[in-house]
Amino acid sequence: MNAASQGIREAQEDDVLALTALINEAYAPAEGLLYDGLRITAAEVREKRGHGRFLLDVDSDGRLLGSVYVAIRGDSGYFGLLAVSPAQQKRGRGRLLVSAAEAYCRSKGCRVMTLDVVNHRRELLPFYIRLGYEVAGERPFDDERLKKPAHFVIMRKALAPPPSPEISALRTTALTAVTMLAFAANSLLCRAALAGGHVDATSFTTLRLASGALVLRLLVRARGSPPPGARPGWDSAAMLFVYALAFSLAYVRVPAGTGALLMFAAVQLTMIGAGLRAGERPRALEWAGLATAVAGLLVLTRPGLARPDPAGAGLMLGAGVAWGAYSLRGRRRANAVASNAVSFARAVPLALGASALSALLGATHLALPGVLLALGSGALASGLGYVLWYAALRGLSATRAAIVQLSVPPLAAAGGVLVLGESLSARLLIASVLILGGIALAVAGHRR
Repeated sequence: MNAASQGIREAQEDDVLALTALINEAYAPAEGLLYDGLRITAAEVREKRGHGRFLLDVDSDGRLLGSVYVAIRGDSGYFGLLAVSPAQQKRGRGRLLVSAAEAYCRSKGCRVMTLDVVNHRRELLPFYIRLGYEVAGERPFDDERLKKPAHFVIMRKALAPPPSPEISALRTTALTAVTMLAFAANSLLCRAALAGGHVDATSFTTLRLASGALVLRLLVRARGSPPPGARPGWDSAAMLFVYALAFSLAYVRVPAGTGALLMFAAVQLTMIGAGLRAGERPRALEWAGLATAVAGLLVLTRPGLARPDPAGAGLMLGAGVAWGAYSLRGRRRANAVASNAVSFARAVPLALGASALSALLGATHLALPGVLLALGSGALASGLGYVLWYAALRGLSATRAAIVQLSVPPLAAAGGVLVLGESLSARLLIASVLILGGIALAVAGHRR
């Protein structure tokens, strides 16, 4: 079971016994052949606490999931005794603890980070190399408990100073702007491919998911990202597939701006509804915002000359519900990029099945422009776009993250008018004001 981490904290005296047990349990399988007896005793843990700090990763019940020892040596930081509970290994916790150790030492003014790896543990070197460390030398390992000769491999990494607040803000702004453009581009690319008859909806979906899966997989490998923890289930892949297929089918029938507005409204209302089901009690301002957004949906979809195609609107609302459910399942994962890579890869066989059925029905058609638009939607607007968004989220509060996403429907509508030659109706403008304003009101009320 993948326990949810509640964050990193420093160890206290009350943690010593549990910490000692954790370290010995984690090291026993790999280093039991090197030592006689335990890897460390409670007395040694207490002694080390006098010279440094143990940082702990704990779950919501206070159980230790992992730990790392850090010490300051002049302008250098040192970490060692990196330990993760065997039941929680290969889930990104080691990387999380190393990052916490680096952040701690950086906050103390350290410019270099070092660690020692026992030469018999050569399998650890690639892990630390992926984190930016390099071999800097060797030193003796003298311990009477050793069963065979050993020495330490010294690894070293320069710690870049944290960027200034101005640089951090500029980086977040740039990442956010590019990401919102990418999300809006998804609507434009899909609508251009399908409304133009360049590709059928199932083929577009398959190409989009496959190219997105490939880009995410390559980025995970390039960054040395760990596995995503408890791997997303097939239900997450199914939700992603339903979203992608309904999204494509909808854009055969509805304009880019209308589709983006319906999609955004459905996603936000799904997530708000999940909060209500979980027992959240909205404030009056949140209820007012929710009612305003629903009124906007009713304005947009009520019968009339400028009403969007009912089937297309229904499909896009379904796509939004599926994406909202997918997001809710994935938002607590420790490594969102790796989790998305798994879900995209698992959604591809489902999309291939839909494409096979489409081919049997004689509904498949592909042209080069459609293929290129689908690959752009999957590889750039989806795969790369999600990675940039997760990077931008590091500098955004939850409220700001929710509010900046309000820009996607207007951007898609503007792109539809400027690039695709679509019209901008009064109904769409009024509905946009109501839906986006209502959601902004609900977000503001929730954060007060």
